[in-house]
Amino acid sequence: MKKNAQIFLLFIFFSNQIFSQDSVQAVSTFEEDAALVAMTGVLFPLAIAGTIVSFVPPSIGLMNEKGVNYTTLSFESGFGFGTTKGAGIFSDSRVQISYTHVARTSIRNFASATITKDFHGNFIGRKKIALYGWSPNAGMITNFPEKGFTIGASSWIMTTSLPFFGLFPLHTYGISYSYNKFFGGKSFHRISVGISSAVTFEW
Repeated sequence: MKKNAQIFLLFIFFSNQIFSQDSVQAVSTFEEDAALVAMTGVLFPLAIAGTIVSFVPPSIGLMNEKGVNYTTLSFESGFGFGTTKGAGIFSDSRVQISYTHVARTSIRNFASATITKDFHGNFIGRKKIALYGWSPNAGMITNFPEKGFTIGASSWIMTTSLPFFGLFPLHTYGISYSYNKFFGGKSFHRISVGISSAVTFEW
């Protein structure tokens, strides 16, 4: 109850700062508004126990449209919730936002927002610093004039054994597949291989 009250008060405080005007300066600058929005978007999620903030390096993949394969380059980020297992906090569920560029096809760029649930398997090795699992995901997709849906799954190995300069304690190595269909009728398959790094916080 106490933690929920703290989260609620934090949200109210930063929301009030964004939408209220200063009595001395009637008009705020774009930079001030952007800073307040950024603080609310970052600090509020971090107030949640076991928060996972993902920083995903560009991942390379393949997209298949009508039997033809195209190379893709994806950028992805998001945040979610963690679960304490063994030596660290491992991702448990996430909201991910991604942008993908496709080479030499009619679908040149698209973005997606998905909800992902991680199902953890057993630890690998006696030190319990890496475990395997799989993740189904579903969400919305757009290539900017059209909208549609995406559904897929990934398999992965997560580890907390290789912190990157002490900043990114969680790493995920995996392969993912998704089926994507625009409401206008066009559909395609996508397979990608990548590595994600995440910062973990515990309230």
